[in-house]
Parts: sequence; C-alpha cells; structure tokens
Amino acid sequence: MKEEILFISNLIDIDSGHIQINKKLFYYKMSFEEALNQSGDFKHETLDYNNGYKWINLKEVELSGAFFHFNLCFKNDQLDSIDFGFSLLDELKKTWADWTEGNEQRKKELYKRWLTDNLSPKRKFKWGKIETYYDPKGGTAGIMIKYK
Repeated sequence: MKEEILFISNLIDIDSGHIQINKKLFYYKMSFEEALNQSGDFKHETLDYNNGYKWINLKEVELSGAFFHFNLCFKNDQLDSIDFGFSLLDELKKTWADWTEGNEQRKKELYKRWLTDNLSPKRKFKWGKIETYYDPKGGTAGIMIKYK
C-alpha cells in the first residue's frame, strides 16, 4: 500500500459517531431495515446468522480514489458496530498469493495514521470507540467502530 494518507472530510462525525457515505447516513441503533434501505445504491450483501446478529456488507465504495468496504453489524436489529477499511486500485488486483503478514501490519499502521489525520488522535468518545486491528486468524487489518 502506498504510504500517502487519504483525506476524507466528514466520513465520521466525531461528536456522534455517525458515518456518512456518499450522502447516506448510518448511525448507532439504526434499524437493520433502515440501513438496508440506505444501502441500495451500493454493491452490498446481507448475512443473517440467526443468532441475533445480522450484517450488511457494503463493497467497493469509492471515496477520494480509494475503495472502501463497510461491514455493518446489527445486534437485535440495531446497528452495533462498523468494521471497515480501504484499498487503492492497485491493491484490488492482488490475490491471496500476494498476502504477507507484514503487509497487513503496515496496513494497520496506515489505518492508525489515517484515523489521526481524518478524525482525532483520541480513540474513545462519548458514543463509543474506534480502533485499528490486525486479525491473525483472518489475516486482515481493519478499523472498528464499536458503539456503547
């Protein structure tokens, strides 16, 4: 991944934790149905594990020359967390054969810098927290918004 940091103003509202994606607003405790209606303009899929958790996964959302994915997690039909990340166009062409743990660790560090530049160096807010992570089992790095 290139080391440049993308600047995207107003993606995450620091005061409320709301996410605005191409003029579509997603927020804490939003209903699954309402979020699904907002998702119609995006390439997306839904998952229902029949255990109280449902997901809406928004794919290949282009913002400022990068391609984002947003995985919206609903607990008992209310938005509970958002897991997301981004890739540049050249990264979308890569396969698992190109994967290395080092690349994912670098992506995690890039996400940390991106959050600091686009949101705040703070990671805990009155509405919840936002963190970067590396999942060694899944082999991926990402950004997680967890609402209170």
